[in-house]
Amino acid sequence: MDECIMAKRRRARRRVVLLARLVSCALEDFLRSRSPTEGQLVPKMRCRNNEQLGMQGEIRLPPVKLRLMRNNGRDRRTDRQTLLSSFLVRQGNPDPGPAMFPAPHQASSKVAEPDSRLFSKIRTDQGWKSTKQALREKKDGKEFDASTHPEPALKASAFPVPGKPQLPPAKHDLGAMLSCMPSKIAYSTLNVVLDDDGGTMSLPRRELWDVRLQLMAEEADEAHPGEGLGEHDVKTGVYEGGFKSWESSVDLVKVLHAHGRPAPLNQDTRIIELGCGTALPSLAMFQWAMASQPGQQQCSFVLADYNPSVLQLVTLPNFILTWALHHKQSLVELQDAFSLEDELELTPVVLEGFETYLRTHGMTLSFLSGGWSAEFVQLLYSDTGPLATPSLDVAPVSFLLGAETIYSPFALEAFTETVLAILEREKATSGSHASAWVAAKCLYFGVGGSLDDFVDKIEQRNTIVTRVREETVGVRRGVVRCALAPAE
Repeated sequence: MDECIMAKRRRARRRVVLLARLVSCALEDFLRSRSPTEGQLVPKMRCRNNEQLGMQGEIRLPPVKLRLMRNNGRDRRTDRQTLLSSFLVRQGNPDPGPAMFPAPHQASSKVAEPDSRLFSKIRTDQGWKSTKQALREKKDGKEFDASTHPEPALKASAFPVPGKPQLPPAKHDLGAMLSCMPSKIAYSTLNVVLDDDGGTMSLPRRELWDVRLQLMAEEADEAHPGEGLGEHDVKTGVYEGGFKSWESSVDLVKVLHAHGRPAPLNQDTRIIELGCGTALPSLAMFQWAMASQPGQQQCSFVLADYNPSVLQLVTLPNFILTWALHHKQSLVELQDAFSLEDELELTPVVLEGFETYLRTHGMTLSFLSGGWSAEFVQLLYSDTGPLATPSLDVAPVSFLLGAETIYSPFALEAFTETVLAILEREKATSGSHASAWVAAKCLYFGVGGSLDDFVDKIEQRNTIVTRVREETVGVRRGVVRCALAPAE
């Protein structure tokens, strides 16, 4: 046991050192490749000669060997310049274009407000000023040219916010997502203690620090390193908390084990998880489906999250990890892929094996992003959608899952309407036995959402609600089951 603890500590120290080296090397290249020009920001750091502006000093660090990434089917090795492009430039410098850091270049009208935590000074027409002073003068109307600082475009919101549009729903192809997987992913396992002496269930999750490294290394415009990886758990309309696992998702896993396994997986099953994020409840259902007799039933998983980056960086990797760990002992290629501790190599053989397993065992994975809306439900049940009308002799069992999805009044309203619309469509189109399983905190302090408000609202819409679990230790949480009332 002591050796295991020491090994984990050593791995943690290595990861911290790697992150520190990556950032330090990026700052080194930034300082050595540019000279101060109009509008340029200067990092807060002292160099060897104690030059505050950091132009004559040098920082010498050992080189860092970065991970080989796979992007759109092509392998490439990222470098320090690429890392800096995705980590520092977006904090306030204009896009450098094809050349990483041409020196010198002029300030652009697209420059964002500088972050005073990262930069100490900014050069203006009157000379160098502190960042805080420059921002204060801008707010007071001094040195502010409206023609060069246009109003920012409205950001799409995950929930109905006055004056803000929603991010339109979109369907993502599994094959395209697999082609953008990195060469390897680091992971840890979450051990869930099941109720009624059900034992322990291990659910793998991609490490958050590994997601950070990939975001810092990639150049794709849709990957925003700051979203979901900073100090904020949620930014409405920007990031809805999908990179992290929340307490109620574990509660939902326990409830599904007690009420939904294994009997419902003996027939065709549809699992729809809204606001999936790390998708712990769906991963549990996926494990139980793999443990069932192969080829006996169809099992469809629909994973929906507001952020496409969450689906690409967390949700799909977690499904691959769950499949790989489940078949690790039976497949030689997987044993080789797990050669490094707590890491899985995503070789073409592994990714092809994952797709083949889904196809031959009657399982499908579908991914949707965007805000909850009527258009979202229409896409879900369109002819090309994941829940198009099935041609089955026996109606399937449908599970609609949601954990920590009602943490604000806006979220509560949109989630309730979406749940009711899906339950009605399931009943009308496939005649399935559909139920919604919702896990949440009894009260979200400071933001206004609560499980009781959800129950009150959905009960007014001809829906039967059953409280199946209540957690009183620590933060009060609960799980409810919702089903449409039978027609009179």
